Amino acid sequence: AALEESARLEERRAVEEQARVAEPHTGELGESDASAEPPDDFLCPITTEVMADPVMAADGQSYERSAIE
Repeated sequence: AALEESARLEERRAVEEQARVAEPHTGELGESDASAEPPDDFLCPITTEVMADPVMAADGQSYERSAIE
C-alpha cells in the first residue's frame, strides 16, 4: 500500500511539474504577455484600433462595423 501511495505521489508531482513548465511566461513584475500589442489582424485598418465588432467586407478585409457603415 505504501508503494502504491508513493507511486501516486510521484505521478502527481510529475504532472504538476509538466503543468508548471507549460504555464505562460510572466515578466519580472508578474505581468503576462496580455499587455503586449494585439496582432495586426485584430486592428481595423481605418481606425487603427482593436475591433470590437469586426465585419468582413467584399474585399475580404475585416473592418470595425462603425467605420464602414
